[in-house]
Amino acid sequence: MRANTGIRDRGSSMRSHRWFTPWLLLGPAVAWVLVFALWPFLNTVFLSFTDARPLRTPEFVGERTTSACSATRCSGMR
Repeated sequence: MRANTGIRDRGSSMRSHRWFTPWLLLGPAVAWVLVFALWPFLNTVFLSFTDARPLRTPEFVGERTTSACSATRCSGMR
């Protein structure tokens, strides 16, 4: 039988953590990546397929913007 010394075992403290503790610690980092990396990337892809102008709703133009540059005059990309 072990005497109660008031000091917890190191192994028992690791088992006392709940399953969501790592997710709580990773949450702010994941939110940072979503807001400052993923959202601007997705917004850029969306805007590349629209005729977006300030103070107007974006009009979807599809591949019209990319097909104009795929002609022979733009193939050199000088």
